[in-house]
Amino acid sequence: MVYLAFSNSETVRLATLEGFSFYKVRVSGPVTNANVRATCEAAGLGFPCHYRHETACGISLYWSPACTGIVFSKDDDFTCTTVQFLSYALCGTAASYRCPPLDHTFVYIPLSVHNDSAWGTDVGAAAWPVNGADYSDMFALCVGNYLHSITLYKL
Repeated sequence: MVYLAFSNSETVRLATLEGFSFYKVRVSGPVTNANVRATCEAAGLGFPCHYRHETACGISLYWSPACTGIVFSKDDDFTCTTVQFLSYALCGTAASYRCPPLDHTFVYIPLSVHNDSAWGTDVGAAAWPVNGADYSDMFALCVGNYLHSITLYKL
């Protein structure tokens, strides 16, 4: 079940799914992995990786133990990436560049090869992924539990 909730200019709760609340939180400066992580942690939230958990998609290339693991009761590889899963839940499509709530939202991606870029969505450019180091003052994808506490599930 998707629940949409509060928003202000700096933080938007996108959805709550099976106890995980997903937020987009304004990043100050370039949207690098370091800035995405710092932004989420400063808000008292965790940061998900590109892959939702260690064995998502059958490999762990885009996963880090520092990330918050996103595991649901019906887990499958169709939606093994965090943004793809959230896009499907919010907009009925795994194509995040067709999901306006995810516009200019960036996720932490271990092993980034472009200036520590987080990966993000640009709805106007109909593009996924776009490199966060090429964007400034956009949004980090962050996660907390449904009570918005800092006690988070880690794999």
